Amino acid sequence: TPAGEALYFAATFGARVNRIDLADGRRTARKLGFQPDNLTWSDEGARIAAGHDGLPLLTTRGCRTIADAGCGFSFRVVRVAPDLGAAAWLFRSDGRGIPGASTALVDRETSWLGTAFGDRVTRVTSISPRGQTPRASH
Repeated sequence: TPAGEALYFAATFGARVNRIDLADGRRTARKLGFQPDNLTWSDEGARIAAGHDGLPLLTTRGCRTIADAGCGFSFRVVRVAPDLGAAAWLFRSDGRGIPGASTALVDRETSWLGTAFGDRVTRVTSISPRGQTPRASH
């Protein structure tokens, strides 16, 4: 955290986000139902988790050989409350049309999705927790 009171990290194979209170060592975790790869911060102080929602050996197996076009795999982006008590789904993709996201920067109107495979960044507008299809370009 900016003030240094806690450490947050994604546990990809554990499918959760973890928090360690640096004053007393207390640990909390939030299961997410997918495999988060990276965490970022929203403008409101929430943690944004992005990662794939399939088995890593099956969903990203061929991605390492793709040089620059980006690799499509199913993924999710969620907003997690600072206390890890609540998680809200922001975006889900089946991997068709845009590269699979392993990180996301989310602001009020535009979100930027980065991938671990390839050289693309996807811009998403109108990101919605209700599952409407957002507009994406990359």
